Amino acid sequence: MAKCPLIKGYVTYDDNMPYEQYCKWQKECLQEMFRLIKDTGAIFYNHKWRVQDGLIQDRREIVQDFPIRQIIIWRRKGGINFNAGYFLPTYEVIYLIAKWKHDKAGTKYPASERSFRMTINGQTFTDRGFKINVNRAEEK
Repeated sequence: MAKCPLIKGYVTYDDNMPYEQYCKWQKECLQEMFRLIKDTGAIFYNHKWRVQDGLIQDRREIVQDFPIRQIIIWRRKGGINFNAGYFLPTYEVIYLIAKWKHDKAGTKYPASERSFRMTINGQTFTDRGFKINVNRAEEK
């Protein structure tokens, strides 16, 4: 950790924003992203859960009004934890917020139902433009 420059803070920015203000800012950012992406688009919102003052912050107040299609758990080899009183999380959470409606929205499902389907094989790009690179030796 001694080599981590972030431990000394930022040079030109203080990110010690009150939590309520932070949530409002993040929600505004997501609303603007959602507005800008195509009707067939999706947002992969990466955020860590954490415990503050004995309560879990799972970012529910940020993402609750968005069409969450899936919550992806990203297993990592390590991370940074500035609080010695907690275990070091080795995962992060990615909220998949899908904009396009499910093909049966309004018939089989509620009109607000959103869809995200993607086939992943690790060899080629998916129909959504993603490619997964697997490093089996490092399990990532």
